[in-house]
Formats: sequence, structure tokens, C-alpha cells
Amino acid sequence: MIFHQNYQTVSDACWGLKYLTNGNIEIIKLVAKPKITKRFIDLLRINEPQIQIPALRCIINILAGSDEGIQQVIDSKGIEVLIELLQNQETQFRKESCWALSNICSGTPLQIQYLLDQKIIPYIIGMIETDPFAIKKEAIFLLSNIFHQGNEEQIEYLISLETLPIFCEMISCNEISIEKVCLGALKRALLFGKNLEQNKNNIIAQYLEERNIIQVISNLENSRDNEISSLSTQIIDGYFSESNNLAQMDEMDELN
Repeated sequence: MIFHQNYQTVSDACWGLKYLTNGNIEIIKLVAKPKITKRFIDLLRINEPQIQIPALRCIINILAGSDEGIQQVIDSKGIEVLIELLQNQETQFRKESCWALSNICSGTPLQIQYLLDQKIIPYIIGMIETDPFAIKKEAIFLLSNIFHQGNEEQIEYLISLETLPIFCEMISCNEISIEKVCLGALKRALLFGKNLEQNKNNIIAQYLEERNIIQVISNLENSRDNEISSLSTQIIDGYFSESNNLAQMDEMDELN
């Protein structure tokens, strides 16, 4: 029915598939065949919101299903279409296309690189600065996914675009889901800094100390949310505890 010529029929079919695939990985795998995925991407190109919105929701579900689903969207030139929708003036299109791109960033480093090659990340950072919170939230999830799923070169690229101040600011936004992903991104950035250590100095840890973010993270150890509390403790104990600092000083003494 999604190949029907009648817009209402196509819209109804897309909504049906959207609800059918919500959170069901096995159903997503059954639906996410190359021909079907390409059809959803083609429907996004039709300037009819009654078709574009349910088709976009189906794409979001396919992207959440597996790396294979992500690759089908990429092969169907879906990223290019999603980027066009991302620059739409309608809030819903901007939010949900960003959500879809965020799901792509949960894929493999090679898939993430395809998105990075489109040079869209500076635009997404700009969205965080100017767009409503609902869109800002999806953009932050996108950046966080790259920190978690990307390789060292990709993380370094994001750091070079001044993404760390975003995470530093948003760990105290009083939105639990955002605080979690921002803490997770900072933790991954600290690991990146550790792997990059020069003369035993973690440049990411130094950056956070200079911005007085350590006290903010320490305060979050008392959060009522167990995951936020645990992440905060892991960061403090792993990179800023007194024993950790003393161990680094001992290593430097041994070198002298």
C-alpha cells in the first residue's frame, strides 16, 4: 500500500507500519528491506506533510533496529534527504530529522563518518544554540552518540568543534535524560584524553578543571537518579580523586 498513488492510502499505510515497528526489533527487521526503505526515503521527497511525517517516523524506527537498517538508509541516499529536512523551518521536521540522524550516529564508525563527511555537524551545533529545547535535546543526543560510537579521530573532530562546552553546560539542565548523555559524553572524552596523555597530563581533565566543572559533577554524585550518580562517581574516582592524582604524581617522580 505504500506504493499506492493515493496520498491518503500511502499515509495510512505508513502510520500503520510506524506503529507496527515501534520498539519491536524483529518486526523492524521484517519491514526493513531495501526496496521498502528506499520507498520511505522517496516519500520524504514528496512535499506533502501527511506523507512525509509518517514516512519519517518509519525511517526513525528502521534506523533504531540495526546497523543493517542504517546502511540501507545510507545506500538509499537517506542522509542527504534527512539533512534537507533538518533545514526545514517547521519544528517537527527539524526535530524528527535530527532524531533520525542521531540514530545513524548509533551505528558503526564508518556509518558515522558518512554523516560527518556531509559537513553538517557545525549546523547541528548551531541548532543547539538557537532552536527550541525539544530540537536542542535531539541534537545533543546526536553529538553524544558520536562520542560513544565514534572512533578516536571522530571524537577529536567533535572536540575541535567546541562541543565540550555544550556538555559542560547541559549537565546541570535539570533534565535527567540530557544530564545522563552529557555525563556519558564527558566520560568518553576523558578516556580519549587519557589515551592521548602527554607527559601524564590529561588535556580533557585539565579543561574541565579550568572550567570548574568538577564541582558540578561531584554534586551530581548525590543525584536521586542512580545512573547519574554512578556516572558522576565514575568520573570523579577515575580522573579526579585524590588517590588518582597521587598515583600520577608518583609516576612523574619515577620519571624524574
